[in-house]
Amino acid sequence: MDRPEDGGAASGGEHLSDEEAVLTALGEPAPARVADHLAACAACRDEVDRYARTATAARSTERVAPVPVPAGTWEAVARETGVRSHPQRPVPAPVPDAVLPPQPRPLPAARPARWLALAAALLVGAGAGALGVRAWDRGAVDPVAVPPPAPLVASAVLDPLDSDGTGIADVHEVDGHHQLVVRVSGVAPAADGVLEAWLLDADGGLIALGPLVGEEFTAVLPADVDLERFSTVDVSREPLDGDPGHSSDSVLRGQLSPRAESA
Repeated sequence: MDRPEDGGAASGGEHLSDEEAVLTALGEPAPARVADHLAACAACRDEVDRYARTATAARSTERVAPVPVPAGTWEAVARETGVRSHPQRPVPAPVPDAVLPPQPRPLPAARPARWLALAAALLVGAGAGALGVRAWDRGAVDPVAVPPPAPLVASAVLDPLDSDGTGIADVHEVDGHHQLVVRVSGVAPAADGVLEAWLLDADGGLIALGPLVGEEFTAVLPADVDLERFSTVDVSREPLDGDPGHSSDSVLRGQLSPRAESA
């Protein structure tokens, strides 16, 4: 493992080997010389921290895809750990009905295969630059049907009146009802008020729909609204003065045009 000199001479004058750094990151008991070295060597502490973060990420996955192990890796791990056999594929343990708090237990004399596999994967990641590909095994998932878009009944481009803004209005058929969506841009409400949407007819009749939230308004229109009559969409600045009537301060307005109802 190539580490830059950190200016603080470590005990013994040599950095930790990859195997020592990995096993320390996995929480294995370290000889006194390793602890003394880490106390004096920032480069090795950084290396151990990097291995520890990688080990934590690896444990958090449901399954880690197999990683090709270079020749000599298992032998190097065996020399450090004293284990003389290759690790076997771990067998998943059954999930208990109730999860009990973890109980402290002594470290076994022989390190289990899963620790060796994780140590080898960390060593391979240090030499090859990757641990492998995370594979999630979630079983077969039935495809979810995506509902078709709501048919467009009518639409309007909202032209500026007393503003420099723009807007659009769309009427969709949703579950047998008409839903109006108004979107505006570049229009600010009065300092002490809101922007409000309206439907107007040619004779001066109007229907108050409600205030915009930010730059958008969405509402289901009453079933008795005749869009052939109330075909003008109006956006106005309304002060918060308790008066439900139109302020006559319209900023955007457009005429709804019928659209063919299609998906």
